[in-house]
Amino acid sequence: MKKTKENRSPEEILQGRIEGIQRNREWRRSLLQLLILAAAIYLVFTYILGFALVRGKSMYPSLKENEILLFYRLDKQYYPGDILIIHMAENTEYVKRVAAVEGDVVDIEDETGTLLVNGEPLEEDYIYAQPTHKISENISFPLEIGEGEIFVLGDNREISRDSREFGCVSFSQVTGRVLLHTGLAF
Repeated sequence: MKKTKENRSPEEILQGRIEGIQRNREWRRSLLQLLILAAAIYLVFTYILGFALVRGKSMYPSLKENEILLFYRLDKQYYPGDILIIHMAENTEYVKRVAAVEGDVVDIEDETGTLLVNGEPLEEDYIYAQPTHKISENISFPLEIGEGEIFVLGDNREISRDSREFGCVSFSQVTGRVLLHTGLAF
């Protein structure tokens, strides 16, 4: 037989109230933990890490169109071979590979379009096609990379818009360095 409120002893009533208070505390504690976790995730993905989506085929075959990238925002030093997310204009970001860094001298051979860094051909086993002689009239080679700048290229040189066209990229334009590409494309 189930006891009604009227038939319960004072100890049972007190025990019920204590259990109710404990349930409320557990619920509030869980909610607080969830809010702290959400805030931490927000902060990490706003200031430390980020996701990007590859648009276009300028980094093929290393990166495929619509592939998801995870990048790190806090790097301030970049090295040849690093893949970067570069902010070029409002709502325009490029994914490119660092070919040369500050202090390097970049040149392009007229006959073959081969990229020379400090007078030596750059070893590029990741490029899709032999580079074309695609150079902007505003850029003259050989080009010395200035302080706080990098020279970036796409792996698919036939179609890539890169430093051959828009010149060196300032560190302030770098959104982040790619840590991981998923291989998943949507």
